[in-house]
Amino acid sequence: MMHDRSAVSRVLNEREQQLLLRLIAVCNKNDNYKQQIDHLRVTGRCNCGCPTVDLCSKETEHRPKPPHKNIVDAEFILPNGHVIGVILWANDGQIMGLELYPCNFQEPFEIPELAFLANVMLNEEAV
Repeated sequence: MMHDRSAVSRVLNEREQQLLLRLIAVCNKNDNYKQQIDHLRVTGRCNCGCPTVDLCSKETEHRPKPPHKNIVDAEFILPNGHVIGVILWANDGQIMGLELYPCNFQEPFEIPELAFLANVMLNEEAV
């Protein structure tokens, strides 16, 4: 389900950076994506209560957003039984977004501790 977005302009927080680094570790274009991390800015966020963010680099900030491709899927499996899906979105080698969504609960949430990250899978067709 698509939710409304709010425009923001900020640098990545530490938890977002750590999660991105863990996700791109499975990519065969790892160096390209890793080099982008320090230059990414958060340009939008979801209004549903999840920590999903739209991302861009300074070079792509004012360009129209092309369609995104799902390049990495993962999930957080929390001790309370909650499961949070994670998708890393990119296009043409540029990181575009980090989506987190609740799979079996409705409450707002933050990015969990990385120790609960599981099932990180590269989408071979998209890279």
